Amino acid sequence: AEISGVIEVTNVAGVVSVMDASALTLSDSPVFVTTGPVKLTKSVNRAPDVIVYTGENLTYTIAWTNTSTSQTFTNVRITDIIPSGTSYINGTATNGGTYDPATNTITWNIGSAPPGASGQVQFQGIVQ
Repeated sequence: AEISGVIEVTNVAGVVSVMDASALTLSDSPVFVTTGPVKLTKSVNRAPDVIVYTGENLTYTIAWTNTSTSQTFTNVRITDIIPSGTSYINGTATNGGTYDPATNTITWNIGSAPPGASGQVQFQGIVQ
């Protein structure tokens, strides 16, 4: 069966807490979101509870999988809010992701996701 329309999953993760004026601690493990048969996993290239400093670059990865064995999803879109304590580094969104400074989000138009399909998108942020 094919399901048409827009499937939008917004994954918001509060990933930092202030340690001092120049250091942040990444406090979350990867974030898992399941919406029906669409599964998202968001992670960052640092271990939880590691201190990161102002000016340090972080790479965020959002992996997606259509876990359905029979449904193809069309017009699949992933929207992610830039994590607090970081700023988006222009031009780093992979796979055609577009940054909207008005909403501080990145949107990726995945298109079609047949049964079992998977992929990932990435972007970089700089610690403020």
